[in-house]
Amino acid sequence: ITSPIPTTDLVALRGLGCDGIDNDLDCLIDECDEDLVPPTLKLPYVPDDPFKSEADAIAFLRENLCAEDDCAANLLIIVPPLPNINITCIPTLNPDIQNCTFPARVTDTRCRDEDAGRFTAVYRFVLEVVNAAAISLVPL
Repeated sequence: ITSPIPTTDLVALRGLGCDGIDNDLDCLIDECDEDLVPPTLKLPYVPDDPFKSEADAIAFLRENLCAEDDCAANLLIIVPPLPNINITCIPTLNPDIQNCTFPARVTDTRCRDEDAGRFTAVYRFVLEVVNAAAISLVPL
């Protein structure tokens, strides 16, 4: 995620737009343009074993992603479904496993129409997935 605001400054800006103060002196209190910190996505844990398929990894993300924002409570998490998702997989040292990158998006629904770049954040999560091509080559 890229932000126009340096990361060190985000701590000082937390809460602007939801502090009961007219921070930008436009006679409006706590409107979207005062909220300067984008929402975030976190994954609390990743299983030790690789996922059996890309669909299993997507289901895991949908069930376990946590969204946070300093001002908004109504956050929308989107992990696109197969085949609409753009997944990139690269091989690992283990030919049976690949590292796959899955995109996910979080949007502050309260302000999504104001400035999409500031109220929507796109993340990419790298998860291990069993390499279906390698498994299909295993002799019976």
